[in-house]
Amino acid sequence: MQSKTSPTHTIIYRDRPLRWHDVFIVFVPGGLAVLTPFAYGLYIYFYGPEAAKDWSWPWFALAAVALVPLLLLAIRRVRRAHRVVTLHKNGLIVHWTGGKRAVLAWEEIDAVAETKVRYTFLGFRLNFRHSLVLYPLTGKPVRIDDRVQNFDELAARIKARVYPRLLPGMRTMLQKGEPLHFGPVSLLQGRIRFQNQEIPWGKIISLNIDNGHLMVKSEISKPIMLATGDIPNVEILIQLLQEGVNV
Repeated sequence: MQSKTSPTHTIIYRDRPLRWHDVFIVFVPGGLAVLTPFAYGLYIYFYGPEAAKDWSWPWFALAAVALVPLLLLAIRRVRRAHRVVTLHKNGLIVHWTGGKRAVLAWEEIDAVAETKVRYTFLGFRLNFRHSLVLYPLTGKPVRIDDRVQNFDELAARIKARVYPRLLPGMRTMLQKGEPLHFGPVSLLQGRIRFQNQEIPWGKIISLNIDNGHLMVKSEISKPIMLATGDIPNVEILIQLLQEGVNV
């Protein structure tokens, strides 16, 4: 399903429906965690020796304990199915079930952090899970993940609105000699700092984003790898750093 644009130029992104992939990865293992002890308890109760019937109740209790998180997960997934993200001329709104919503004007968004994590299941590497966290000037961060359909398009539109507004001010601060902080990374005039390590801009060989990490290679240190989810506005960091290196 594609994103929809209304006559008032509101762009709508809806949560994707439940897929067989989700059922297999989440609900099948969860169902087995419930049914296995329950079935074993039934077996002991009906087919075990009379003295062993009392031992069936711990298995029923274990099945009940396993059922609680499965039900909570199912309720959460149903609630998420009603989530809608709408982009407007002046900002965005994230709608949740029950009328709850987060409203952010573009001018209120101070930073964008992008997270990419690969999960595993029974030793198999699964697809990456992708999310975007919006940090407003005031209030709690707002998280949007790739369960929203056309997530890459949505993320690109948000960054296209936020980054051009933030970049000129950051560039001016850097030219004045003021440090810029991007989580664990600080950008200073002529150098970049990773916690306690500083590297001159001219000593950087390459930098790029790969598999959800910022990869930095330089002439004077080992390669540095940092998760992009920990670095707000990482694309602005890269652009400013490239501008400094090319000066």
